[in-house]
Amino acid sequence: MPTQIHDIVEAYEHAYDRNWDQMDPPTAKELAVFCPEAKSPAESEKKLKEYSRLREVNVFGPGYVPGDMINRDPTYQSLKEQVRPKLKEMTLSDQAYAVAEINRIVWEALQPNLIFRELVTIWHTNNPTYRFIRAILIPRAYDVAEASEIPIAGEKYDYVDVTMRKIGVRPQISRELVEDAVWDVVARQLAEGGRAMAQKENELGIAILNTAATSGNNYQGYGLTQAAGTSGVLAYNDIVKAIGQLRGQNAFPDTLVVNPAEEASVLQDSNFINAFYFGGLMKKALGPQEFFGQMLGFRTLTSTLQPAGTSLLLDTARACGFVIRRDVTVEHLIDPIKDLSGAAFTSRINLGVLRYLAICAVTSD
Repeated sequence: MPTQIHDIVEAYEHAYDRNWDQMDPPTAKELAVFCPEAKSPAESEKKLKEYSRLREVNVFGPGYVPGDMINRDPTYQSLKEQVRPKLKEMTLSDQAYAVAEINRIVWEALQPNLIFRELVTIWHTNNPTYRFIRAILIPRAYDVAEASEIPIAGEKYDYVDVTMRKIGVRPQISRELVEDAVWDVVARQLAEGGRAMAQKENELGIAILNTAATSGNNYQGYGLTQAAGTSGVLAYNDIVKAIGQLRGQNAFPDTLVVNPAEEASVLQDSNFINAFYFGGLMKKALGPQEFFGQMLGFRTLTSTLQPAGTSLLLDTARACGFVIRRDVTVEHLIDPIKDLSGAAFTSRINLGVLRYLAICAVTSD
């Protein structure tokens, strides 16, 4: 556990961006910035000396200035303007305003793998509605008899409109929590706000992909289904059959999305285990935590956000487009009545399924 003087050293080095030199220690003016303004400079110096338990020459150094002059010193004023914004980044204790002991590891909550943006093509727009133009009739060439008219290329188009939706979250932090916390609670809340936005985005997108496409929902969801051969078990053969269905629609599957329950089933299948001998195991070892191997040339991703009993095999280049009008933005909020501060996270996004026949749901429940 760091001593109190080590906390002062850490605060000094963070604020001034330089190391504490025992041969040339900080001056009184530099250290006075760490004392509360409400108290007299002399009293602050005394408390700081007592707190550090060092001799005056070691604390204040050769640049010592009498306490009653520090607050009027222009150098001190410029130091205060330079250093105070940096000190706000750190949590300070109530004892001589030395930096509190920092717990450098915050235990992570059990969080789902956020895989959604791996499943889509991403498009940016400045409009509230984004229109995807789709070719629905591909031109064909024909045999042409001598002196006969050459057929017209009859490519036809339709479109899918994607209207933006807004998501948001607003973490709030009390001043007491900021003052008393033993870790950087503000940075933690900002990081968690961003993670919560990503999780909501994943939940919305994966829910749409796991919806059966019908004319009633403008064919937003999967268009093909493959029932597992054994209830409760996702097997290699089930995935191969799903590949056949997608290929029959001229789609080329490149990604399989499963719940951990289905991951456990597949990892016990000897056919999948044999694939490890061709490099999949190395990809598992080196890949991100949501990636659990490679099978038949496509990626396999796992997340608890994917419903158990249903796996998705899809052609990510053709299946859907994820439109971003405004990606995650953060605004600082202050509530002086309740003495709270916080941040508002918002984004405007939506998913449009463009080829529902490029998505196959493999059901094993």
